[in-house]
Amino acid sequence: EDLANGYNIVGKRTEAIATWKELYDHSKNLGMTVTEAEAALRAAELLNKAGDTNAALDFYSSAIDLYDKLQNPVFAKQALISKSLLLIHTGRGTEALSLEARLAALANQQHLPAVEFTAYMVMAEIYQNGKQNGPALEVLQKAAALIQDGTDTLKLDGKAVLECYSRMAIAYGATGDSIHELIARERAVNTAHEIKDTQ
Repeated sequence: EDLANGYNIVGKRTEAIATWKELYDHSKNLGMTVTEAEAALRAAELLNKAGDTNAALDFYSSAIDLYDKLQNPVFAKQALISKSLLLIHTGRGTEALSLEARLAALANQQHLPAVEFTAYMVMAEIYQNGKQNGPALEVLQKAAALIQDGTDTLKLDGKAVLECYSRMAIAYGATGDSIHELIARERAVNTAHEIKDTQ
């Protein structure tokens, strides 16, 4: 582990990746799950930076499963977010939907409403990019339900709330629900005014 970190510090990424992979294999063979999980996540991060997408995704998957097994939600969340972002950035957003759903569920269990909100918003964007306004509305409604008494509840940036209502208006319009479209647009306008008043 120290050797891998040392290689990474001095910029020897290839050697660092090889060392983390070796540590991962040894830990797996010896049943050292904590070290195996860390090695998987570190290898995934370095492989991601090196542009080896498929290998990075494989190691992220291993890290997610291992941290789930260890009941370590903090690192499971980190691995889920990293894998999802990698899929989205490589044009494979639909594959990230199940990860974001898991992330939302995990955030709900851990009482992290801001993380849950963000996961729903990521899902909504993926659905709307694919012209799937029905599923987009489902997750947007879940996101909006978390806003409750204003943005302070979630410590959200007002722009995130504005985006939620704006996306809801678009989705309602696309599904022909003009009444709810108007309500969502009014909420978006009110949120925009609140943002302006605080600047």
